[in-house]
Parts: sequence; structure tokens; C-alpha cells
Amino acid sequence: MNSKDSCITNKVSVIIPVYGAEQYLNDCIDSVLSQRDIDLEIVCIHDESPDNSLWILETYRSEYPGIIKIIDQKNTGGATAINNGLDASSGEFVMVLDCDDFIIGNGLQYLYDRIRKDNSDFVISKIQKYSNEKYSTAYDRAWINSDYVITNEVQKQKLFQNGMYTGLLFRSEFLNKHRIRMKDGLRVADRPFTALAYAFAKRISVANYVTCAWRKRNSAESISLTDRVYDRQEIHDRIEMANCIHDSLVANNFPQYKNYYDKDIPKRIIWQLRRGWATWRFDVGYHNYFFSESKSYFLKLDEDLFKHHPIYIRLLSNALYRSRRVSFLALSAAFFLASMGSDIKTGFARSIRHTLKALSNRVPISIFRLAHRWFPQYQHHKSYRRFLNTTKVDDATIIFESNFGKSFSGNPKYIYKYILENFPEFNCIWVNQGRRLEIDGNPNQIKRGTNEYYYYLAISRFWVNNIRFPVEEKRKSTVYLQTWHGTPLKALGFDIPYQGPEVAARESLFRESRNWSYLLCQNEYSAAHFKSAFQYNGNIINFGYPCNDIFYSKDKSEISKRVRDKLNIPHESKVVLYAPTWRDQSQISKWVFKSQSAIDYSNWAANTSSDTVLLVREHHLVQPGIVDDSLSGRIIDVSRYDDVSELLLISDCLVTDYSSVFFDYLNLQRPIVFFMHDKESYQSSMRPFYIDIETELPGPIVTDQDSLHQCINKSDEVLRSYSSRLSEAKKMYCANDDGNAASRVVNYIFK
Repeated sequence: MNSKDSCITNKVSVIIPVYGAEQYLNDCIDSVLSQRDIDLEIVCIHDESPDNSLWILETYRSEYPGIIKIIDQKNTGGATAINNGLDASSGEFVMVLDCDDFIIGNGLQYLYDRIRKDNSDFVISKIQKYSNEKYSTAYDRAWINSDYVITNEVQKQKLFQNGMYTGLLFRSEFLNKHRIRMKDGLRVADRPFTALAYAFAKRISVANYVTCAWRKRNSAESISLTDRVYDRQEIHDRIEMANCIHDSLVANNFPQYKNYYDKDIPKRIIWQLRRGWATWRFDVGYHNYFFSESKSYFLKLDEDLFKHHPIYIRLLSNALYRSRRVSFLALSAAFFLASMGSDIKTGFARSIRHTLKALSNRVPISIFRLAHRWFPQYQHHKSYRRFLNTTKVDDATIIFESNFGKSFSGNPKYIYKYILENFPEFNCIWVNQGRRLEIDGNPNQIKRGTNEYYYYLAISRFWVNNIRFPVEEKRKSTVYLQTWHGTPLKALGFDIPYQGPEVAARESLFRESRNWSYLLCQNEYSAAHFKSAFQYNGNIINFGYPCNDIFYSKDKSEISKRVRDKLNIPHESKVVLYAPTWRDQSQISKWVFKSQSAIDYSNWAANTSSDTVLLVREHHLVQPGIVDDSLSGRIIDVSRYDDVSELLLISDCLVTDYSSVFFDYLNLQRPIVFFMHDKESYQSSMRPFYIDIETELPGPIVTDQDSLHQCINKSDEVLRSYSSRLSEAKKMYCANDDGNAASRVVNYIFK
């Protein structure tokens, strides 16, 4: 953090550590930017997040260059990221806000006014827990019921049950003077940080005003750190946190405050056991580990502190304090049985699922599928089922989703556009990921994963998607059109012989496909492979792809001009689209993959014609790489341009590897170059191909960049050399792409 002399008077710095929360990041930053009457600085520390967070941050910085500051660093963990943000901040006041939390209303303005009015070291306010689109009281701040200023040790006692920095605004000078920082590498670092702040502070403002929301994540893909159960790393982190608080307060000569924490922390540690018991599982190995990790901390404590706690905490704490393993395990088992309660059906269902999981290598797959059918446990299944049971189908409502709600694109887009123009009586709902999409006709948009989302899934007569919905059941009267997103070159689903993300997702896709009423395909070749890849014997409609209608549109010249203008591409420039697919082995989190672009963009710019513009289009599952700003005009990152069909339309040449996008590009009969720099390893260890790529691909295969440059510089020769294959491939794969696919689909299913 900057020294007092370098702090900017009255400026507020908001420190946002960013990792793994792209779906919440917009809410977080927008809530800070809405504090209009404050001189703001927002310091975002991008901690090598395995998603699209950096792209979101860059977008904000381009719009608010004087406010948004980005620190892009190698992953260090939240504690070090926050420290780096504090060191880089310049405000007189500073707040730390997690990237999945947000400020409520004018909350920061209120904190700013209070800290200045009271001349306090920091201000602490009420916050609310935010879960399933609902607010509730945050336990740690429930004691706040009036406005006042804490000035003595007795008044501080209530503070020590609160460990979160959410809803606190500090004076930078105060944190700097006492060298108050997170402990680098500590995963649960908030309580040690706030413990020192509470101990050192002379004046603390207490605000009976809700300023922030602490989000409890409910997605199994992004569970909050505080909600992990039967996780050995979690209990290790908790004990490390407890030792850190204890030792730092002793080292700074605050024995009175150490006793407050020693009284509070044991219950928080043992609460981790209760979270596990709530799953109707008793993990003996975990309880053994818990005992071994915890006993050294409990030995530091005064046994008299335990008597103030409920009986289960008191008895378990005593067993840990006295290092009695057998007593601890027996007591844990007894309290586990007592906690089971009367919800026998729920417990039985969970027990069945956990048993089957444990026997996964011995139980036939058909048994697993029956278990999932009888005892569904997909995310939000209870909310969705409640809507199924309490609502009726609206025959005029259609819900559309493309690429998990990331874009207005693909077959769903062009089906929607046809309906909008020809059947305006339909109520069309579009799914997004929290940021409004630019959609013709301004339909109602809903955020994926919210209660509103599951409500519309329950009432919609028609579902349209090009990947999958996160539910495994639907009403019999609901018509689900699965449009898919391309003709496959590489093996899919059950056709893949190697391990990888697609193989791991087979069963969830199998269950999802049982909901499909119709599966749309581009050609007979696709229909045959879809049957085996998805083990699907339902209705397949071979009508061609609506997303390719654009190539036959009477307005395609005007569309091309509009897209070029939007991307600032001179109309005389040659446009090359580079659209690689994702690699199974480059996974950095669930369904997020690292960019594997093999093109050296500086080398490209130096070895291709100056009037050639390269559009870089990463797959929507890939975290985009960073294109050097010095190459602006020659290299344009279009990874977040919604509609790849429009990009294909303006491209004079396509460069791809194993992506299905080339099948759509066949409609234009323009040159295609296959840049397969890892061809051998890809085919042998990741995905086999459905066709013989050496003899059937309608373009040259190149494996190095020099050869790629030659093909691009002589693309007219490539077109002449492969004109016969291009023509044959179009007849085989695009026979139904004639500009009327959307019309056929809509009139067959929706009319």
C-alpha cells in the first residue's frame, strides 16, 4: 500500500481479487461503479483465473480507463493477490471485495461518509447473505443493531465472532502503520487479517446499515470455499487459520483478544463436521484426519473455554484437547446419527447414490441410469421440480439458449429470427450469463442458473438449445429441439476411445439426450454419427442448419458491410479467419480450456501481405489469449463476437484445425487451410476422426507456420487446387443448406 504522503485524499480504492467467478464478476464491478459520488479506484488482481475473467476486466478497463486498474499475475492465491492490490492502491480509504460479492445500493457511499464523520480507523457494517436469488441475515453481523463508535476493549468483544472483510472500509494509513496484511499462501486468510485490525484499532465505527452482499455459491462447479464438506484440504486450512490468529495475537501482545478468538474458533472448526453429517454420510477416514489435524491446535487452548458451547461442541472439543481419538470418533458417530432426523426419503436417496458411486467399477451402467432417473440430483432439481408441480405449461413460450447462454448465435439465433419475423405471437425467452445480449426484437432475457431460469424451463412449451440444459427431466408436453452446433469431424461422446472431458461427460449428456424430442442435423453423415455418439434412437430431422441460411440471404452484401464496419476492417482488405478448436488436454477448470493457438502473430504480420487481416476466433470453451496491441489492425481478436456465421461470411479464407466450422464454410466455396501442428498426437491420444483427413479434407494440411503463410499468400492457387474436393464436400455435407433451413424447422415443429 502506498504511504500516507502518496495516498490521494478522499479517494476510495476497492481491491477485487479475481479468480474463478466470471459469472459474478459483472455484478461485482457494476455495483462498485454505481457509487457515483465517490472518487473511485478499482484495483482488480487477476490471479491467473481459469475462465474469461481477464477479458471481462479488459472490457471494463477500456470503458473506464481512469478507474479500473488491472494486475495480471501468476496464480498466488487470494491472500497474496489482496496484498498486491493493497500495495498498488492509492486511495485514502480501502475496501476489499471478493469478485463474487457485490455492494448493495449506496453501501460504499454510506461507509465513506461514516468513516470520515467519525474519524475512525475503519467502519464495519451489516451485510447480507445472497443465495438462490434471495437475501438473508449474515450470522457474523447479526449483533449489529445500532450506530455507534467502539473505543474500548469491552465493546470490541462482539467483533471477534466476525471474520469477514466484506462490508468493511479501512483507512489506508491505519493498515499501513500496523503492517496489517493477509498471510501469504493462507487459504482462509480473512480472520487473521481482521483479527489484527480489531486488535490494533482505537476507533471503530459500527454501521447499522446493510452495505454488501456475501454470495453463497450454489453451483457444484463453483462452490464457495466456506461450503466444502468432507474436504481434507478444508480442515487443514481451518486449522492453519486458527493457528495463525492465535500466534499473531500472541506475537503482538494481545492476550485478551486471543482469548476471545480461542472461545469462538473451536465451534467454527467443528461446524465442518456438521456440514458433512448433513450429507447423510459418515466418512471415518475424514474424521480420523480431522482428529490428527486439529488436536495440536486444541492443546493450545484453555479447557474452560469449551463449557460455553453446545454439548456436541463441548464434548468433541474435550476429546480433541485430551487427544482421545476413540472417544472423538465414537462421539462423532453418535452425533451423526442424532443429526439424521426424520427425512428418511432424502437420506435413503443420498445413500443409494453414494453407494453406487463407491461401486462405480462393479455396477452395470444401466443401474446407474435407473438410479439417476429415480433419484435425480442435478443442480437446483428441487427448485425446478417445485415449479413443475405448481405451474402450467404456456403453449406460446419458447426458451432459447446458445453456448450455455454466452451468446446470441448458432442455430437457435436463426430459428428465433425466423419466428420473430413470421410468428410474433410466440413469447420468446433468451438465456444469458448475467450480461444482456444484443438480440433483435428485445426479448425477455434471463440469467442461467437462477430461479427465474428454472421457472421458464418449467412453463415453456418449447426448448431450443445447441448444447444442453442443466436438467435431466421435462414435462411430457414440452418439445425439446436440440439443434447441436456442427457436423463432427472428430469423434464425439461414446465414440471417443480415450479419456478426457468429453468421455467424463458422457453419462450426463446421455441423460440429457433422453429429453430431446428432436435432434437437428446438417446431413445424413451427421445423423449416423450422432446415433452412435449419443446412443440416441429418437427423432432426427435432417433439414440443414439454420445458421447457414445467412450465406444465401439476399441481404448478405449488406450484412458483410455492417460486420466489416463494426470490426473496422477496410473493405479492400483480405480477411482470414483463424478458428481453432479446443484441446482436451489443455483443461484448466471444468469446461474451461487454455488457448492452444500455434500462430506467432508477429511472425504472421511480418510474412503475410500488409492488406491481410487475421481474425482470431477461439472456441467458446477456451480462455482467449492476449493479442499484442501493436498488431492492432492486422490481428483482431473476435473470440467474443457472438455470431461465427457472420465472421465466416466476411472471410476470404478459413484457417482451422479440427473444428467443425469448416463444414459450414463449405457453403461459400472459398479456400480452407487446415493448420494441424499437433496432428499425430491429437489423433492418437485425444480424438480420432470420422473421415480420412489425408484424402477427404477439402484443403491442404500444414503443420508449420511457414507453410501456412505460403498457403495464405497464394490462397487463389489453393482454391484452384482443391476446387473439386470443395465441390464434392459441399454436395455431401451441405445439400440441405439452401437458405430455407430455419423455415423448414419452424414450420415442422412450432407451427
